[in-house]
Amino acid sequence: MKAKVVLLSLMLLSNTSLALQGLDLAQAENLEVALINVDESQLEQSTLRAILGQYDISALLSREKNLVRIQSPSALEPGRYPLQIFLVEPSGNQILVYEDKLDIYRASWQKGIHLRTKATQRIDESAKEDFSHTVDLLSESALQSQARFSGRNTAFHSAIQAQHRSDSQTQSGKKLELAHFKVGANKKTAVGNLGFSLGNQTIQRQGLVFNGFDRRGLSTSLESESGRYQLNTFYINSDPALAVDEQLLPTDKQQRSYGSTLDFSVFKEHPERLRLSSGFIKGQTKNLGTGIIYLADLNEDNAPTLGGSTWHLAADSRWLENALHLHAQKAHSQFDSDGIGVGEDKQKDEATRFLVNVNSQGSLKDALAPLKVKQWNVSWQSQHVGEHYYSLANISLPRDVRIDQSMLNVGWTRFSLLLGQTRSSNNLDAQPDQAKQESTKSQVQLQYTPLLQQSNPFWRAIGQPSLSLSAAKTNRNQRDSDVNLVGYHLDDTTHENHITATFQRQKLNWSLQHGVVRFENAAAAFSDPLLGVFTPSPDTENRFTSLSLHVQAMKNWTISPVLQWTDYGVKDSRNAQEAFNAGLNLSAQLLKNRLGVHLNYNMNKQDAVYAEGLATQNYQRRQSTLSLNWQAKEAKGQKPGVTLSLNGSWSENENQFNSDPLVKNDNYQIVLGVEVFWADGEGQ
Repeated sequence: MKAKVVLLSLMLLSNTSLALQGLDLAQAENLEVALINVDESQLEQSTLRAILGQYDISALLSREKNLVRIQSPSALEPGRYPLQIFLVEPSGNQILVYEDKLDIYRASWQKGIHLRTKATQRIDESAKEDFSHTVDLLSESALQSQARFSGRNTAFHSAIQAQHRSDSQTQSGKKLELAHFKVGANKKTAVGNLGFSLGNQTIQRQGLVFNGFDRRGLSTSLESESGRYQLNTFYINSDPALAVDEQLLPTDKQQRSYGSTLDFSVFKEHPERLRLSSGFIKGQTKNLGTGIIYLADLNEDNAPTLGGSTWHLAADSRWLENALHLHAQKAHSQFDSDGIGVGEDKQKDEATRFLVNVNSQGSLKDALAPLKVKQWNVSWQSQHVGEHYYSLANISLPRDVRIDQSMLNVGWTRFSLLLGQTRSSNNLDAQPDQAKQESTKSQVQLQYTPLLQQSNPFWRAIGQPSLSLSAAKTNRNQRDSDVNLVGYHLDDTTHENHITATFQRQKLNWSLQHGVVRFENAAAAFSDPLLGVFTPSPDTENRFTSLSLHVQAMKNWTISPVLQWTDYGVKDSRNAQEAFNAGLNLSAQLLKNRLGVHLNYNMNKQDAVYAEGLATQNYQRRQSTLSLNWQAKEAKGQKPGVTLSLNGSWSENENQFNSDPLVKNDNYQIVLGVEVFWADGEGQ
């Protein structure tokens, strides 16, 4: 009987169409499958069973003679699934009568647009010089828009973010600014998902070569359907661009870059076991923040061209169901940081990063269960960056430094403990003309939430308590012999200690915090005819205590007062400062959440003694703001919404030195605003 079943299966499969099928979820249509050369009498005596991926969809089947209809499985996510249909005989034997791959997709448009335009007019004021940085009439607008079309094998997408300010107070310094713009398309091919985009290219990497890198240009990508590999190439401007009239594609050789990134999983069945990644960037720039400039004239037009190439190789390995994470990365650069043709030639250098993290996930979830530990995490990482290492995609990375970090975090039901240490040092190559400096920071944090009887009237009155303690010690030092290189000694220690108690009730949360920061300086004074005179900073102590509350007075009313006392003193000196600060925030939503009121008041008072008691200063500042926002019309569909606002601010300053006459001034301004906004479409 088994031989007969196998023979029948082979015969049926030989007549089965293996063409790739497609099912559009947006149309909610059924998929029809013809079972060729299957005897109708056998179909009448048997039942059908269908497997789509890992799902049994037999309940979605219906049959009319040899034609099988599959109801649209709308609950599934779009993707490609293997489809198998079995004939189940009365004896229980299953015969595979159809096998194919099914593309489930949703051909549809998704769009979203949010446009806001606002105009404000200052209708009254005093002390105009206090508002000299503003204009009486200001208009500003912001636009966010996106659109995406998804089909069976293709997808198109676009996104834009722009803003306009009549006072040119934008990041680019121009009235109209294009913060983000991107259009692209993706198409499924036999080798993977092929992509293309024009506009802002964001490299989604955090490492030695790339870090938050976003530039205008062109990119292509290729990604396997399973995600096993992903290749990206880019051709971009080296410098950020925000203005509308700045070029979209790089045309100047001295201000363009190109490169690629590649990610690949070595093991197909267990991709997390070893994931390799690499990245490369090469280009030039006139960005003066890149390196050391020898030219005296730093005008951008005369600035030297800097540039070079950087690449890296990284490996990530995860084991024990992601409980263990190992990471290693090494990068090399060949970069001319002082200007091509100026000073020294390109110099080679390298950077490395290592990480080991073990946590209470997966296989190690119950490793510390006998100790009643709920969660824990242990990590260590080390980063080493050479003095001459540069990357155009990570200019701000500190160089000539090694940083080692270790951390332990353990949590129980009511108690948690955090221990950490960070060590850093420079002059890694022990250059005789550079100082050797080291820094070590150790910290500990404790969090405790006791289990209390809620029926206790005392705790019901003040709230559920939680106690937090933290302490940190930072030490910086330098070899005594290096004072002749930099002109100062370095040997100081900073102690930071904080204790915070928070109390939570249903409509009242409040906290009390006390902190002490002590600075101890063991550095010695230094004097040199060439390097000048160095006087070390004195020992200081700063103590502060703060009390804050958050009260929900009514359903739509919240009140948040804050009080803080500060006492700052210089050791072995009469120099000191005492300060008191009181603040109040009040927010309310009225008229069915269409009228909003926000009030802020702050008072700061400082009494200081300088010059060993020879000079005193008494300063006090009171300021408040009031904001009313009325949503006169709600945005619906393509119809805009309208909001009217009235904002006022007032401040008063009192200042007195020694016995001089008291100097007092106050000012205010009132601003009226109108805002119109559209919010239409999907995908907001």
